[in-house]
Amino acid sequence: FSASVVGPFVLNVSAAIANDACANAATILASTPTAFCNVGATTDGPTEAACQFFSSNNVTQDLWYRYTPVGKGRFTVRTCGSTFDTKAAIYPNACPAATGTVLACADDSPECGGNGRQTSVSAIGVAGTPYLLRIGSYLSASGSGTVTVFCAADVNFSGAASVQDIFDFLEFYFANNPRADINGEGGLSVQDIFDFLETYFSGC
Repeated sequence: FSASVVGPFVLNVSAAIANDACANAATILASTPTAFCNVGATTDGPTEAACQFFSSNNVTQDLWYRYTPVGKGRFTVRTCGSTFDTKAAIYPNACPAATGTVLACADDSPECGGNGRQTSVSAIGVAGTPYLLRIGSYLSASGSGTVTVFCAADVNFSGAASVQDIFDFLEFYFANNPRADINGEGGLSVQDIFDFLETYFSGC
């Protein structure tokens, strides 16, 4: 016996997201904007005290990326221009089995402009050492966006290291701007100049 039904219907099609799990983190390069969509993603990272913003201590519907700095110093991860309320965290190169290993976490970041709900987060990197980037949302928001890593030499976030970065670094340094704290020691010293020049000549 067979039967058929005639009428309107809705067909839901979903595809697995390759880097939904930390173990399957996708490689990402500096200065290369990478499109992402976390619709349908699960949350496999832990809650973090460092991620406590607006009554939420998690990065939900997270996607994972792996970034390896070419030079040492402060690198920055941004989701500016994304369509939803993003949140991001940076971890050492080991998927977190428990809370407390996160290096940095951020939610709403004025650096992105717009509606202020996108994210800019930074950490001090060691050349040749991989780091895990956890890109997700605040309170299970979802949508599409772009994540970009700016290497330590790209202090003006232009998307590439150039001679202009040297001029801009020195301007930040003499203005006592924290963006010149390349080595993350918590203050500015002549060592930051030496460290910036070292990472600049290492490139991105």
